[in-house]
Amino acid sequence: MQPQALVLSPTIELASQHSRVIAQLAQALPERHISSMPDIADQLDSQTQEGREEEDQSRILSTTPSRFLRAFRDGRVQTGLLRVVAFDEVDALLCGEAHSREMPLAATELLEALLSAGQPVQLLMTTAHLTEAHEHVLRGRFPRAELVRHQGSDSGQRGVLVPTLRQRFHYFNGDKEQQLLRTLARAEADPHLREGTCAVFCASEPDAEKLCALVASAAPQLLPTVLHARMPDAARLAALDRFRLGESRVLVCTACAARGLDLPLLRHVVLYDPTPEVADFVHSAGRTARRGTHGLVTCLVQAGDAAALGRFQALHALQPAPQLSFHRGEQ
Repeated sequence: MQPQALVLSPTIELASQHSRVIAQLAQALPERHISSMPDIADQLDSQTQEGREEEDQSRILSTTPSRFLRAFRDGRVQTGLLRVVAFDEVDALLCGEAHSREMPLAATELLEALLSAGQPVQLLMTTAHLTEAHEHVLRGRFPRAELVRHQGSDSGQRGVLVPTLRQRFHYFNGDKEQQLLRTLARAEADPHLREGTCAVFCASEPDAEKLCALVASAAPQLLPTVLHARMPDAARLAALDRFRLGESRVLVCTACAARGLDLPLLRHVVLYDPTPEVADFVHSAGRTARRGTHGLVTCLVQAGDAAALGRFQALHALQPAPQLSFHRGEQ
């Protein structure tokens, strides 16, 4: 396969979503420009010869960095015709921890592979939130890049929320699992939330499995499903499809569902394990209240956790974003 354009995402869920959107957009183009995309590069191994020949004609590939690199090393993907690379959630793809000012070795290896053919390649990079450290990393690696940012985002206010998103913080004593069940029960009593779905974010895969079983036992009418990175790819995508279609009303998940996913029915995000970084909070909360709809993010905070109380002062201070507008940044 020799794609002309490559879309890279941090998760297979987001890569698959991009594939669907690109396919929809391609239907409006003249036939000679229509591109057929494999969702995930390493699925090519299981394709029939006919399917492989069709994929070899693909002009656009949507995948994750690790899958692209495996296919590149195996010779299944070549970069000789590559002209455009889009990095969605670029901070997750090319930057390290939130406050790291060094580009990780894996990101350097990725860029070397992308530019290995030597021809000019246009790079497009997007993200909803960029820390000062990550901006330093990207400016250092791409000094000629143009920066286009939301006018409300400057060095003093890097975290904003859409005006239609409400925040609710539950500081509680006692059993956290029971607090989650009470939170879901209150949401069921809310007419607006009851008409939509709910995503519960937790920190680990074992917790996701345990909480999904808990909700299935205590509130089977919610038809909960679990999603985390240790599941097989096909199971992850199937779980997300069930939730997207409303066949499951509660998705118990880890951070693999936090970035970029468009879930039109999602009206309530519960942070069972609230994140320590503002960027992670913005991404998780941003799964709801999209496209002008109203949504709620609920954080469960164990009372007496002094460190957590300090972190959440910053989250309480997040302000609604102004009306979306863009301008060119400095060269």
